[in-house]
Order: sequence, then structure tokens, then C-alpha cells
Amino acid sequence: MILDTPRPSGPNRDYLLNLAAVLKDLGAVDEHVFTLARQVRDLQGRRLGVVGLKPLPAPPFDATVPSE
Repeated sequence: MILDTPRPSGPNRDYLLNLAAVLKDLGAVDEHVFTLARQVRDLQGRRLGVVGLKPLPAPPFDATVPSE
């Protein structure tokens, strides 16, 4: 749905990829957004016949909560 669904403000795909880029630039971590963005890029690459796409870089820090 994200890859192909247009909205009045533009394609969902563009919104998601831009959101992931801004979050990364701000140093924020949202694994859900980053995972979706990687999946959308992978699907786009497959449609275009591109192999070996580089995944989004890992977040700048470990966002996991340490166990107590």
C-alpha cells in the first residue's frame, strides 16, 4: 500500500522516505519507520530490476532499552 498509494499531498512512498531521512538527520530513531523505508526501497529496486541496493544505515545509536 505504501509503495503505490497516492495521496493529495503526494505519494505515501515519498512521505515515508522523506520522513526516514529527516529522522536520521535529526539523530532520532524510529525502527518502524526505518524498517518500512528499507522495505519500500527494496521493493522499488526489485521493480526496477536493481540488485544489491544498499540498506539504510543503522541508526546512530542503539535504541534498545537495557534490561534491568
